[in-house]
Amino acid sequence: MKIKIKTKIIPVISCLIIIFLFPSIVAAADLGSSFGRTLNTSANVGGYVVQNTTDENSTIEPVISLVINIVLSLLGIIFLILMIYGGFLWLTAAGEEKKIEKAKSLIISAVIGLIIVLLAYAISIFVVTKFSNTTLK
Repeated sequence: MKIKIKTKIIPVISCLIIIFLFPSIVAAADLGSSFGRTLNTSANVGGYVVQNTTDENSTIEPVISLVINIVLSLLGIIFLILMIYGGFLWLTAAGEEKKIEKAKSLIISAVIGLIIVLLAYAISIFVVTKFSNTTLK
């Protein structure tokens, strides 16, 4: 019985992307700024002095850092999927040199991709911290 990997791997990858992508996109809104405004108003009415802080939602840095984190997370998920797929190919190669070489090249390419992603993350942290007061969370 020969397993058709091409027809079975696409739904699996789609499900994994949906499972890992939607929590990032559908994450709860930042309620801290809303509650912070309400609490500051209440404190002012009560006669307390509140230090004004800059509103994080008025700048673009949090949006950029969120986009960078989502993209790098997706690339990490793709790396994991490629590693699992390469290991599966190697496991099911049954000693055939052509399949083993394909699996090795896939795993090596995935590791090179991971190194590139980690370097991109390091560069983005460097750029964000040098040009602004925020850091990637």
